[in-house]
Amino acid sequence: VPLARLLQFLRNPCRFLLRHRLGVVLPRADEPLQDDEPFLFDVPRRSALAARLLPAMLDGADLDATRNLALAGTEVPAGAFGLDALERELASLQRFAQQAREVTAAPLLGPHAAALALEVDGLELRLHGPMADLRAAGLVRARYDDLRATDVLEAWLHHLLLCADPPPGASAQTRWLARDQTLVL
Repeated sequence: VPLARLLQFLRNPCRFLLRHRLGVVLPRADEPLQDDEPFLFDVPRRSALAARLLPAMLDGADLDATRNLALAGTEVPAGAFGLDALERELASLQRFAQQAREVTAAPLLGPHAAALALEVDGLELRLHGPMADLRAAGLVRARYDDLRATDVLEAWLHHLLLCADPPPGASAQTRWLARDQTLVL
């Protein structure tokens, strides 16, 4: 069982079973068009802004260049509230980018295909997953959003697989960077 497939199942068991066992894909309803102007960032706008700005920030772009890049897009709400929200979001993005640069500064180790043999109700299973982003300090994952239960679950499963089949030279530690906190296992 690939670890990614297990994570798909654990995130939404009903959707997984409908799609993979029954071949049924239920489409999501279209989002209604917004009829009012937002004053603050919502999750989709924040995610889109982070997807555009974080690569530049990780490459060392200064605050003014990042601000100009943000204002060139469509994610920033209009008006003074939007500009104020942008400044707070830029500060949060800067902290996140700085943390990400610090924890990923160490060189990568070679790719590792971790595997774990399990027996469940007399059935032999093999859980496996690639780990291409290992460092001597362990596994580092980052996602610019508030830490959610699915993030904790994903970090925990990757950590269990890392502990069960550690590569030589890597610490059995998993660090998950989120917008609001850092989880260390």
